[in-house]
Amino acid sequence: MKNFLLFCSGVKRDILALCPTEENKYVGLGGAVLITSVLSVLSMGTALDMAFHLASPYKESLALFWGVAIFNLDRWLISSARRQETRAKEVVAFLPRLVMALVFGAIISEPLILNAFSSEIESQLARNQAAARAAAQRQADANPLYQQMRALEAANRDLRGQVEARAAQRDILYRTYIEEIEGVSGSGKVGKGPAAREKRERLAQADRELAAFRREMDAKVGRNEARVNQIQMAKDAELRELDQRSGEARGLLARMEALDQITASSATLALAHFLLFLAIMLLDCLPVLGKLIQSFNPHRPYDALLDAAEGRVEQGARVQSEDALAEAEADIAIARYQHHLRSQIDQENQQRLRQRVADAQYALGDQIITAWEERERDRIAQNMDDYIGALL
Repeated sequence: MKNFLLFCSGVKRDILALCPTEENKYVGLGGAVLITSVLSVLSMGTALDMAFHLASPYKESLALFWGVAIFNLDRWLISSARRQETRAKEVVAFLPRLVMALVFGAIISEPLILNAFSSEIESQLARNQAAARAAAQRQADANPLYQQMRALEAANRDLRGQVEARAAQRDILYRTYIEEIEGVSGSGKVGKGPAAREKRERLAQADRELAAFRREMDAKVGRNEARVNQIQMAKDAELRELDQRSGEARGLLARMEALDQITASSATLALAHFLLFLAIMLLDCLPVLGKLIQSFNPHRPYDALLDAAEGRVEQGARVQSEDALAEAEADIAIARYQHHLRSQIDQENQQRLRQRVADAQYALGDQIITAWEERERDRIAQNMDDYIGALL
């Protein structure tokens, strides 16, 4: 375990072996890197579960990958830091590393905080969904289409009331007819006399009119109810869609918004949120802060040996660079000299060629002149008189 923590700290094991008193310091620094990596794994697993609802093993694989990335980043941040001449330069040199640590600390801390306040966030999400549904219901009630539905329902009630009024009038005629038969009212004679027959005809007419009126009103009520059902189905579909969206709006951003709402409404929760955020942030920044604090301490043997080893490496690299530069310059000088020799040889060859051409031209000219001279002597010898005459 100790060797693994030393690996996490990014320390040079061969140099640390010469400074055994420095071992515990770097073991603690490696532990800080390991803690940050574990927190990042938990944070990413929580974030993936909230945002994407990934199932195993994808969630664990991505969370582990994120933890390894944070581990390598923290290990690089602390192992690449070097001491400066003054503390001001130390702080300036650590500022980029500290800013990176703060940014990644904020990213890592938020899902863990959301998980810590999960019960309060669930309650706030339920309240938000209820408020959204109530607002949607109010908006739906204000819709002219849904107001038409209420008008149709009122019209149906009025139509049914008219039917009931007609039925009540028919019932009065029926009671009058019965009382006439019984002799209770009307003519006062018992039995179905002329007055009873007249009232029976009125009752039959009323029954026919009531049946026709009821059929007419039932048709109107049926049409109104069909339209009401159509509008109600559209309203229910709209509300179901709202409920579905509200049910789906339970991801990472919705939880962050809910957390802001409950912290804004409760000072206790706001304080708890701030303290938890600060604690996780400090844990996430612990490797860089620990390395910065170590840099403020007096120069330790490990630092001196590390500087010396890096100095030797730099000197060796500088010597190799100088040797390589010297070899390159020598190669360039040789190439230039070879080019100069080739140019000189080419010039000499060209001069020799030109001389040979000139000599050849001279020899050919001499041969031509000699041949011409012999030919002229022969011609003069053959025609001496003509030649002398030409001269005179």
